[in-house]
Amino acid sequence: MFPYIFILLSFAIDQSHSQAGTNAPRLALYPPPFTTTSTRFGLLVVITNPNATTGAISLQCQANLFSFISNAQNAVNNPPCGNPSIIATTAAPPTQGPGVTVDPNVTTSAPVFGTTTAPTAGDWGVLEVQALQPDQQIYHQPVKVSRNVAATESVREYVVVSCCTLALTQNLQVATLVVADLSRNRTVNWDQAAARVNIDTGTAYQNPAFVNISPCPCDITQNACDMDCCCDNDCTASDTSSFRGCISGLPGGQAAPYPEYYCKSAHVPKEDWFPLMCVEREYNALIGFYYAASTTIRNSEALDNKVASESFYSYSRPSLSTSQTTIYKKGTSVKSITAGVAARRVGTVVLPQRILSGQCLTTAPVRYLEDQQSDCTFSLTRDLCSSDSIFSGYFYLQPSSNPLAFAVQGSPTDDNAAETNVNYFCTSDFSGYVKNSSATIPNVTTSTFFNFALPSNTACLDVCGNYICEEGVITDTAEPTRGTRCPFDNGSTLPPVPNINGNTCENAVLDVKYEFQWKGTRIVKVDATVILGNVPLSAEVTQRYEAKFNHQYVANGTVASDNYRNVTTTYDRSTGYDFGKPLQSGMEIINQTDNTFMYVNTNRSQQMAVWDTGADGLCFNAGRRQIEFGNDVFSSCFVKLSLQDLNNCSNIRKTLVNRLNNLMKADKIGRLGNNNYLNSAYWINVAREDISAECTGYLASLDDATNNSRLSYEARGLCVDIISGIHLDVMYAVTGKLNATPIYEVIGSRISYVKSEWQLTCPKGETNACNTPGFVDTFEVTSSVRFTLVPGNRPERLPRYQDSKYKDICSQDVCWEAFIYPISSYYEGVDKDQVLVQVLLIIVILIGFLVFLRPWWYII
Repeated sequence: MFPYIFILLSFAIDQSHSQAGTNAPRLALYPPPFTTTSTRFGLLVVITNPNATTGAISLQCQANLFSFISNAQNAVNNPPCGNPSIIATTAAPPTQGPGVTVDPNVTTSAPVFGTTTAPTAGDWGVLEVQALQPDQQIYHQPVKVSRNVAATESVREYVVVSCCTLALTQNLQVATLVVADLSRNRTVNWDQAAARVNIDTGTAYQNPAFVNISPCPCDITQNACDMDCCCDNDCTASDTSSFRGCISGLPGGQAAPYPEYYCKSAHVPKEDWFPLMCVEREYNALIGFYYAASTTIRNSEALDNKVASESFYSYSRPSLSTSQTTIYKKGTSVKSITAGVAARRVGTVVLPQRILSGQCLTTAPVRYLEDQQSDCTFSLTRDLCSSDSIFSGYFYLQPSSNPLAFAVQGSPTDDNAAETNVNYFCTSDFSGYVKNSSATIPNVTTSTFFNFALPSNTACLDVCGNYICEEGVITDTAEPTRGTRCPFDNGSTLPPVPNINGNTCENAVLDVKYEFQWKGTRIVKVDATVILGNVPLSAEVTQRYEAKFNHQYVANGTVASDNYRNVTTTYDRSTGYDFGKPLQSGMEIINQTDNTFMYVNTNRSQQMAVWDTGADGLCFNAGRRQIEFGNDVFSSCFVKLSLQDLNNCSNIRKTLVNRLNNLMKADKIGRLGNNNYLNSAYWINVAREDISAECTGYLASLDDATNNSRLSYEARGLCVDIISGIHLDVMYAVTGKLNATPIYEVIGSRISYVKSEWQLTCPKGETNACNTPGFVDTFEVTSSVRFTLVPGNRPERLPRYQDSKYKDICSQDVCWEAFIYPISSYYEGVDKDQVLVQVLLIIVILIGFLVFLRPWWYII
């Protein structure tokens, strides 16, 4: 394989294709004329307006070498393709020897052996080019060009590559010019190597602190001329005349440009005060930063002594620390331990977790005080339906009451396991886990709305579609259920391993939830919930995992009891929210008799939530995802509607408002992390945007237009003022500190709605396609949450240059550091004390000049 480089100018090709139908067919070679230093290169031949031809189009391409640029340009204008008689015209007279022809106007290469000849047809060649096939969407082919003989000296050659079509009514031709700047192939001739090398003679190097040891850095080839290296003494006048230019700067052996703060600097634009405050001479310590010359090493003993006397830096991949930690700290991996076995086996508690690449890491450790929630999708194969896979209950925590179980280690130095309770539930509802089940996924070619229907009793709905009757109405069925306690679960029995029964994998793990209760640096208790099910093999199963850490508040040495519900509290009531913890919300319950506050219903179904979609992204299977404090969220799901659905806009509006308000049903949000549901002072109201005007102001159907006239056909399938999204704004503030920890408290909240127009988009030019029974269009339903920190005091406005993210912007575009650059912190040249003395001396001289000469006397 030749290392050819093909450059596809997609813009030019697309431009050529876009002109098809308006221009005559033509050939083009890309890239346009260019210069190369290689004996091999590649081009691309493209045909435009392929509709004018049919079938395969054969191509003939050739490379011609010319001595003069004028002849090459003529060949480009009159492509020599198919006419070998004009190859290598105007050749130079041959000369003897292994060199090249020396002529002011001609520079051409010679064969490796024999006399130097003029350019011949065999110097450059083109590999066979495949035919173009527009009928098969093949509009271009590569053209590979290579030099058949090696260059014996540095030469510049003019190569014209031309291509033409064959067997067409009107053959097409195209040509381009490639200038090849070649150097001699410098392979080592081992026959000329010395028979013996004197290893006792060392090479003396000059001290780089006083002598420029690299006056010509671009001279990298010994006894040979390097291209465009004007300081290379091996280059002859003939070589330098063929250079495109000299390499600039230090690499080309030229002096480095002066820094901008030097008085000799020629940079532009210059500051107004540049001649006054600039550096005239600088004593830089850089010349002392060279290694001292080392002694000659002639034997292995001297080499070993030299290596032993030097210090080296070695990089090694960080490894997991094996040191035993004595306490749990934030971020430390939670350890597991066998509950009752004398020979302790210590491990790490893990849960599968999705990483940045989107893949799942099945052995991600659970880290202390770091909540995590993830899901992973696997294809349930026969190999995964086994005792050592992630679908096995043995992969996760087990009850500590079983002496053979792996439970959580309360502290890294404990010999006893923390109390670990695992509840196993068996479910037959796979709607939230198995996404390819025909029972839960509707046909996407038909209309798909919500897994919900408005009640037939319209008296329970207001004009917007909200419930006004008692609670206990229709609930969402898309939310996965835990099922019932498994028959084998008695609190200490280990779960059965997955087994294959026909085409079903029995006892497969679908959902795992850990709730850790911690106190200080210890884990006090763990409550785990594991959901099992009998899942069909080859199904795409989405497992869900969750781990939460709840603080066990201790008062007076005993576990505090939550007087609100007579259960153990998991929050300290004196503190506010923690970032990442659930946002407390609920529905206010009013005594219908005296219209007084009774309590706040904080049931999970009554709290604020956002859409939690599955793999299909449909609202039909979307569940509820809990809102976490401080985390902004935007989620959405999709509905698929047909023309018949969009003709009943009233039903769509009411269903959307009902489902969106059901998603964020709560009218109260807790101020702190733990709130008394019996005390209204712990809760704030949720302001909700009034949309009653939109609910009563739009048309119920197309027949309700003015004068009962039917809207035009183009307006069919259009619904305006659709409430397609819901947004929650939560404002919080720092209302105090506890042990130097800020107390975050919610001080306000508001719900707003997103309005849009839904219109069925028919394929262009196919107006009757929308009437097809199977034609549906996709519409988005959104939900979002935004948290805003409200400062305690109104902040003062900052100047533009301080508020900008660009720190180099100066006040009013005046940078005083640049005016006094030699004595500023940015200057790293001469020592500051020397610069200060010089500046003070200049100031004294300037003052003396003004005092003694008094130039202002002469000012009229």
